[in-house]
Amino acid sequence: MQSNSSSGNNQPQTSHTSTSRSSDSGEACGAGKKWASKLLSECARAISEKDSSKIQNLLWMLNELASPYGDCDQKLASYFLQALFCKATESGQRCFKTLTTVAEKSHSFDSARKLILKFQEVSPWTTFGHVASNGAILEALDGESKLHIIDISHTLCTQWPTLLEALATRNDETPHLKLTVVVTASIVRSVMKEIGQRMEKFARLMGVPFEFHVISGLNHLGELTKEGLGVQEDEAIAINCNGALKRVEVEERNSVIQLFRSLNPSSSDNCRRRS
Repeated sequence: MQSNSSSGNNQPQTSHTSTSRSSDSGEACGAGKKWASKLLSECARAISEKDSSKIQNLLWMLNELASPYGDCDQKLASYFLQALFCKATESGQRCFKTLTTVAEKSHSFDSARKLILKFQEVSPWTTFGHVASNGAILEALDGESKLHIIDISHTLCTQWPTLLEALATRNDETPHLKLTVVVTASIVRSVMKEIGQRMEKFARLMGVPFEFHVISGLNHLGELTKEGLGVQEDEAIAINCNGALKRVEVEERNSVIQLFRSLNPSSSDNCRRRS
């Protein structure tokens, strides 16, 4: 789709897209004029209005200016250009399936782990959110003998080893922990078996009675049921929904929230607010 005719050292010079910085100038991405967001917004509006001549003109312009190796505006244009093209040509589903298939073939536990760790390295607030979430869970479930954490996030269980360690060092009797991970993304399903094995091995090392369950085969969270979660009467429930509600369709959001409420959780945490 992209011609990559302009790179990080060859900036567009038109009046409405001018930018004087190079990709390695060290200046903040916020400096200069925001030509990419303007063009992208205009193109999205043209697609909504079905203005074919304007769509063609703006897509051509974005294709000429965009580059995945350029400055912030060029990268932004590059990332959104394919999405706009798919929207304009109604080829989004076909493109998504192709990209998903390619990604699944190259996806492995090691690549997923490296990706998550790299993201946490450049986004320290993610780790802070895990610490805050674990603290809220430990406080809410203090004194309970059977804990059941329902994890519907896409963090690949990276926050739970520290929770297991905290449970192992508690002064009272170590509780039994059941972790149920809900997986809707097909690319994640391929690595959950190894993640589960590693979690079980670490729990044994920490001396924490532990069960690990994965619920897969769901296309979206709206298909989740109380029976499928395997909740027991004597379990104290905590729900980790870090970023999960963003993936729920608007028309299904109320039913998903009602399902969570019906579980009567002691803690429901999304790293921003605790209840």
